[in-house]
Amino acid sequence: MNEIHRINPPTSVVLSERKYPVITNEPSWSQIFAGLRSDDYKLLLQSTAIGAPIGYWIGSKSHATRQGMIVGMLMCGGAGLAQVVQVSAARLLGVLENEAEYKQFVERPGK
Repeated sequence: MNEIHRINPPTSVVLSERKYPVITNEPSWSQIFAGLRSDDYKLLLQSTAIGAPIGYWIGSKSHATRQGMIVGMLMCGGAGLAQVVQVSAARLLGVLENEAEYKQFVERPGK
């Protein structure tokens, strides 16, 4: 069972047991980006693409549609990138299913 231990600050929660094997306790940026799956790239592309019409719609109110599209794509793309990094790091930490990452980083570490 997962026991929850509260630590300071009180908004932080740490799980004592993880459901999946822990690949690393402190994933580096290179490990996070190396562990991206095709679904992660799809999420990043979708979030960036949805930013264009949103930015166009918001920019049309002030006659700045092109700039609105660019800003919308950057903002939604940044949010998508943050989500992708969080999901990839969670797989490396053993919080989410990580069979592919386990094979990539543990079973074949030199390749």
